[in-house]
This record gives sequence, C-alpha cells and structure tokens, in this order.
Amino acid sequence: MDRGPALLFPGQDSFLPGVWAHLRGSDPTADEVMGTVDAVAADHGHPPVSPLLLDAEHPEQSGPTHGHGEQRQLAALATSLALARYLESAHHLAPGAVAGHGSGAFAALAAAGVLTAENATAALCERIAVLRAPELPPGGMLVLDTSRDGAEALLRQIGEPDLATAEENTPWQTVISGPPPALTHAQKAADEAGVASTRLPSEHSLHHPALAPAAEALRERLHTIASRPARCLVYSATQQRFLPSEQDIADWLAADLTTTLSWVSVPEAMQSEEIDSSVECGSGDALVQWIRECRPGAMCAAPLARPATALEIKAALAPVTGSTSTTPGESDASALPTIPASGELEAQVRALYVEELEYPEDVVTLDADLVVDLGVDSLQQNVLLERVLDQYQLSAPEVRATEFPTVRAVTELVEELGRRDRSEAEPA
Repeated sequence: MDRGPALLFPGQDSFLPGVWAHLRGSDPTADEVMGTVDAVAADHGHPPVSPLLLDAEHPEQSGPTHGHGEQRQLAALATSLALARYLESAHHLAPGAVAGHGSGAFAALAAAGVLTAENATAALCERIAVLRAPELPPGGMLVLDTSRDGAEALLRQIGEPDLATAEENTPWQTVISGPPPALTHAQKAADEAGVASTRLPSEHSLHHPALAPAAEALRERLHTIASRPARCLVYSATQQRFLPSEQDIADWLAADLTTTLSWVSVPEAMQSEEIDSSVECGSGDALVQWIRECRPGAMCAAPLARPATALEIKAALAPVTGSTSTTPGESDASALPTIPASGELEAQVRALYVEELEYPEDVVTLDADLVVDLGVDSLQQNVLLERVLDQYQLSAPEVRATEFPTVRAVTELVEELGRRDRSEAEPA
C-alpha cells in the first residue's frame, strides 16, 4: 500500500518565536487556521498566539510560568496546524500516519481529520485548564542521557518512590518526572554517576500517576467532544498502538497525562505499516532526530527546524519527497505555487512592505516611490524584494531591486515571473 509520510507533531518545548515570519501570507489555509486558534484561545481567556509565530522579536519568555507555558502550548499547536495545511496545499503532502509527542497529540488528531482545528484548540485549552488545578502537587521533569533501564536503576538506587519514568525518547534518552526535591536528588545522583541531565522548564510531572485527578477532569470535559473517522493512521506513543475506529478521544487524550510516553516505539510502528519516511510538523527537529537515533538512515525531514522561507521548506522536504520535481507523468506546472489574482496579490505585497518598513498603511501606497517617498535605501530594497520572491517561491537572480521603485512595480514583477515559470513548466 502506497501511503504518505508520517507527520510527527512536537509539544510545547518545540516552539520558536517568529517561526512563521517568512511564510506570512504564503497560504490562505495556513493563515486561516492560525486565526482559528487565536479565536478559540480568546474564548478560553488566552491572548492571541499568531503574533508569536510572526514576530521573532516578540517579548514572549520561555519560563515555566502559567501564562507563558500555556501560550507556548497554543503557539506550538498553531504552528503545527498551519504547517500541516501548508504542506498539503503547497506540496500535496498528505499524511499516511500521524503521531504526537505530548501536547502535539492535539495537532495530530486535527491533521488526521479526527478533530477540527476548533475542537483541537478547545481540547488543548481544557487540558491547560485542568493542569491549573491548585490541588495538583508541584512537579517537574528531568532529562537523563541514559537508557530506560539505566534511568530506572538510578531511581531504585536513590530510593525516591515518587519519581517515575515519563518519556523514553531514544534508546539513550529517558525523561523522569515527579516532585522537584526528588528531581534535585536524582540530578545530583546522575551527576555523580556520570550521566548528563537537563531540567525541563515544566511545572508539572507530565506522564506521571500524580496527574490522575487532572486526567479524570480532562476526560469529563472532553466527553462530548465531536470527533470524526480518521483519514489516516493515528499512533499514540503512550498507548503504543494505532487509534482504533471505536476509540473514545477523551480517554485517548486523558491517558497521555498519566502514562509513560514511548517515542522509541514510533519507528517500528510506522515500519509495520510500510511507512518509511517522516516529517516533523512543527518547530524544530527533535522528533526526527530521535527517529534517526532509533532507525539510522531513516528518511526524515524537518522543514521548520528554524524559521524558513518557502524555498527553504521545499529544499528541506527533498529527503522525503525524493526531489523537488513532480511525480512522473505530472506537469511541472501543477507543483508551482499559485500566484493570487492581481488585486489580492497587490494587497499581500503591500501588507508585507507595511510590516517590514513599520509604516502606516496609508503611507505605503501602491505607487509611492520607495526611495523618494518612503526613504528606502538600496539594501532595504534588495531585502524586501527577496522576501517577496521567497514568499511566492520565485527566483530572479538577474533582477535588480532598484529597477522596481514601487509596490505596484514589484507586484507586476511577481506576476511576470509567475507566468514565466508556468510557461517553462508546461509540457511542449
């Protein structure tokens, strides 16, 4: 059976501020889903997260406080949903299977069509809410650079019964969770044993039995959530199995809070279904790196390992797509990005210039001279034109930015280059 790649969805620790900055306006469906996340988050009392995706200088902090940690979860969800839409729209990359790490499970279910973007966001907001419960004990998480057997031997040695194995990410990386004093004891013991360790910025003991009250509360809150049949395979790294058609989604998501997450089980599960490639559908590349550690030589891609342009994403996908060309027998023109109609294109390009120059919209008109009226020097013109061409996956190394002195002239260039690329791609 010929299936698409496995899309892997990371959790909140993956989020990168400004990760979508170079892709703003590149795909209407991606923009739409970010707006959906903002709207649903607002209904649950959270600030909008799309500014975090679009502005690398946004004053968002990475600390483990309630507000920032919660915002990062929603921002990671928005990134993953936007990228999934973009991959399918711009690259015709539909998933053969999905798997989520931690809170990435919500995005995975949405990408599989089990939940709508609205319901996935609402469900994540409910998870955030139950973890705010004051009766939950304080907790944390500690990464140990050792096997699961090594980590559990360490726990037996130090005699801390409240610590538990939370995640088995690779054969050589295990995460434990539990009360902060016990984690401090474990970190000291690991250091004495020569085992490298890293404290995660989490205030919860995720994947730990202590969260049973939160899991039950989440199960109750999600009991009536609407779900649909999956359009692809859905794998749970906590239950270590694929989602059966009759699975209660509330049980599925609630169990994640208390059950050990086994990322090492993902490669074998995908291989059993003849899915031999993986794409990290979110910020960073940790998940595919872990896949490679479990299966050296695995075909993997992480298109948003860092903030990227449309052309950089296309190149990053090459290990999975095999090439940047189309499938045999298909016209190359079908793989080209769609250039919007003239009026919409003018609005998009003008919006990009307004954002980059940080000028009022009424100042950046279609016919304002970039140099005379707006004071844009030649270096800025080159940077702005490069941003525009990247957004529409166009290349014109022979073009000089100074030859296009207005937004209207830049828009006309985009239209001309789009026609050129399509003409060259059409079969003779």
